[in-house]
Amino acid sequence: MLADGRLASGGDDGKIKLWPKEGTGEPVVLPQRGPVSSLAVLADGRLVSGGHDYKIKRWPKEGKGEQVVLSHGGVRSMAVLADGRLASGGEDGKIKLWPKEGTGEPVVLSQGSPVLSLAVLKDGRLASGGNDGKIWLWPKEGGQPGGPLAGQLGHVPGGAGGRAAGQWQRGRQDQAVAQGGTGQPVLLSQGSWVLSLAVLADGRLASGGDDGKIKLWLVGEQKLIAALCLRAGRSLTKDEWARYIGSDTPRQPSCRDLPSNWRTPD
Repeated sequence: MLADGRLASGGDDGKIKLWPKEGTGEPVVLPQRGPVSSLAVLADGRLVSGGHDYKIKRWPKEGKGEQVVLSHGGVRSMAVLADGRLASGGEDGKIKLWPKEGTGEPVVLSQGSPVLSLAVLKDGRLASGGNDGKIWLWPKEGGQPGGPLAGQLGHVPGGAGGRAAGQWQRGRQDQAVAQGGTGQPVLLSQGSWVLSLAVLADGRLASGGDDGKIKLWLVGEQKLIAALCLRAGRSLTKDEWARYIGSDTPRQPSCRDLPSNWRTPD
C-alpha cells in the first residue's frame, strides 16, 4: 500500500500496477522488465520493486522519471528496516542491507540458501526464511561471523503433561520461544521451506511453510522471560538464562515478580 492509499501489485508479466484508491479506472503501469517477485514502500514513500531480472528498482514517488537501480541476484523478498534501510533477500542465499541514500555498497548477510521471505520484528531485528527449513533472527547490527546460535531455542524449561518442573521439554511445540544473542543470528526450525513471514500485533512472529503449517513464535525478550518463568515454575539458573535469553541481557535472579509457581532452583 502506497502512502497515498493506492495499491501496488507486481506480476510475472514484468509489470507493476498502481491501482486507483477508488478501485475503478485504469492503473498506472511501471515496467520492471522481468517477473516481479516483491514490492516494498520506503519511509519516504517511494516504491521499491525486485524480481527475477536481478534488479531492484526504486521508483520516483510520481511513478515518472529515472529510477535508482540496485543489483541483487533473483530477489524473492524485501523489507524496510526500522532505520530506513532496505533489506533484500535473493535466490543467491544472501541478504543485502542497502544504505538509505541508495548509493554505496550494502551490508551482506549470508543465509546459505535461497531467501524466500523477510520480516522486521518489533524490536528492530530482521527475520528471514528460506528453503533450508529455518528462520533466521539477525541481530540489529547485522550479525558477525562465527555461525548461528542453533541451540538457543526450540524447547523451554519445565514440563507439560505431567513432567516435573525443571526438566527439558523435548517434544515438538506449535508455539516456540527464542531470543537472540549478540553478534550471531538465532535459528528457529520450521521443518519445511519457509514461504512467508509476518509479525502479529502482539509481537509474535508467524511463519508459513510448504508443509501446510503456520507457526507462531514468541520472540520479544520480556514476553519470552515471562513465558519461561511460567513454564519452568521457578527462577532460571545462570546456564538456562544464557541459553534461552542470552548472556548480553542482565540476568533477573528470580521470577518472583512474574506469573509462575516460583521456587528456588536446586
